[in-house]
Amino acid sequence: MRVSSSVVIGAAPELVAAVYCNVDRWPEIFPTIHGVRVTSRDDRVVEVDVDHDEGLVPNTLTRVGPHRVILSESKRLYDADFDNRFDAVDGGTRFTVIGDIRLKGALRILAPIARYRARRLMFRYQLVPVKDAAESRTG
Repeated sequence: MRVSSSVVIGAAPELVAAVYCNVDRWPEIFPTIHGVRVTSRDDRVVEVDVDHDEGLVPNTLTRVGPHRVILSESKRLYDADFDNRFDAVDGGTRFTVIGDIRLKGALRILAPIARYRARRLMFRYQLVPVKDAAESRTG
């Protein structure tokens, strides 16, 4: 299933992208992350094991460009690719997350009704924490 959500952040796109890509600070930014361990890093790709509420979750963060980052993760209930876009708008940045989420097992039959919940969770656990972190760095 594909879902998307956006928020406007009162900070420049470069700052918002930098906040999002700083995996070492994820435990301070995202409420469901307790720790991270970078397993591989190069100019474009960072692989990280995330100590998450549901356990150890492998993540791959790929910088596609200065204003676009793909996060891939594999959790117990789903695999997902989150296309994170940081677009300049009046007053700052429109941060948009487009999630391609593949439910596992019997959960696949719930995809049509899971869209609303997925969008809500993306807003609450991805967009709002980055907004708060980026805006606290501008003031």
